Amino acid sequence: VSLIAALGLAGAASAEVPKCLIVQFLLPNKGNDNPNLAASNYIANSVDATSRAQSVIWDMTDPVFRELVLNGKIRGKVEAPDLKRVLEEARAQGWEYVFAFQLVKDKGNLKGDAKLYRNGREVWKDDLKNLALSGKGIDKDESGALTAANTWISKIVDGPWQTEQAAPLVPTPQPEPGNLPKVEPIAPAETRTLDNGELRTRIAALHAAGQDAAAVLTAREAVDDAPMDLERRLILIDETLRLGKAQLAGEEARRAAALMPEKPELRVAAARAWLQAGKAEEARADLNEAITRDPNAPSVRILLAEIAIRDGKAAAALDHLQAVLQAGPNGEASYLRALARAILGGEDGSNADLMDAEKAGYDLSASFTRYAGSLLKATTDDEENLKGLLTRMVTRREDPAVLESREELARRARARASFLSKTGAPKSQGVVRDRLVFAQRLLSQALLDASDFLQSGKEANLTDARINLGEAMRQTKEAEKGLVL
Repeated sequence: VSLIAALGLAGAASAEVPKCLIVQFLLPNKGNDNPNLAASNYIANSVDATSRAQSVIWDMTDPVFRELVLNGKIRGKVEAPDLKRVLEEARAQGWEYVFAFQLVKDKGNLKGDAKLYRNGREVWKDDLKNLALSGKGIDKDESGALTAANTWISKIVDGPWQTEQAAPLVPTPQPEPGNLPKVEPIAPAETRTLDNGELRTRIAALHAAGQDAAAVLTAREAVDDAPMDLERRLILIDETLRLGKAQLAGEEARRAAALMPEKPELRVAAARAWLQAGKAEEARADLNEAITRDPNAPSVRILLAEIAIRDGKAAAALDHLQAVLQAGPNGEASYLRALARAILGGEDGSNADLMDAEKAGYDLSASFTRYAGSLLKATTDDEENLKGLLTRMVTRREDPAVLESREELARRARARASFLSKTGAPKSQGVVRDRLVFAQRLLSQALLDASDFLQSGKEANLTDARINLGEAMRQTKEAEKGLVL
């Protein structure tokens, strides 16, 4: 939804101006690169600012559009519509205008085309060719989107909207006293908006009931009520991630960051979502923007720690997390340090950090989807380590290095099992989490069998170790298949 519409600044005359449906037609990705430049919100802001039309964006983030979809007034799949479908829906809703466009990045330049339809008939079109993008990173994209929006809407105002009457923002006059008897006004029923604590409680209840999609819609409605509330924006992004929609979460975070550029937390949230979506370049751009604004912000340090853990450098993450926790309690930092310590085999320290995270009100199970990939990687690495160790044991039973390696692998498996048992997972990922826990226990049993072999030299112990390791590897692979990223 556009900022002007979201803040209710369209004025009392908004009902008197025609609606303009805005839709961006997207080109397919080129490998991992998304050539499209999201500009619907910028165009909506420009449309609303003219007071000649009121914008509605073809997107579930727009409250007007979403309400129509949820109420069944717009039916069927809404992703990737064609022009015919868009024009038909606009006609059905009584919306006079449709603004349809494409906007893409091409070798540092901006290219696009746009068309305006009135009651289904094309009344204006324009092409942008080789418009140079200025600035760096995210600022360059935002500048390009804003330039395209202002250029196109200015041309429309000078063209087909010349005859449209701009609706003035005229305050409603006070009523004149009449001849009717004086009646005391009836106070309207008081409506109370949920505070953010109550919002979190309601969302937690929806998750407990297995209604994850409803939790996202609840968060979205809360953001629509208070679009400049940072906490609500972050809740919505987290809920979208929890639903497994990482790209949508990244787009949501980036839109929020455009509205509140002074908040590095939103750039961090965008980078985290892009990482989960497998879009490293997008993540790097948002992270660099956050670091530029405040390199020591807790949210920045936490994301750097998360990246270190994802890269298999759990020890490097501890420095970032220690810096955050020295400044005061932080549930997410405590949780991440517990994860890093579990991966490194520090069961006691991990358990203590999980207790601190819970005391800080951090939802341990909610983060499973975000960080399960790191636990999977650590488990897979140690399964391969044990596979090689079992081979070395045959000829090096008395080598102290072999015994030390076995003990280290056993510590890490126990710590991961403890971490997984204490943190839980969303209902939709419960089976994945159970398989991962089972894999740790099988791995621990295989390591006990290996210890027996080192002491006895009996081939049966080595065979048992290999059987349990094989089953552990199977459980890990099944967990990986079921994980929703």
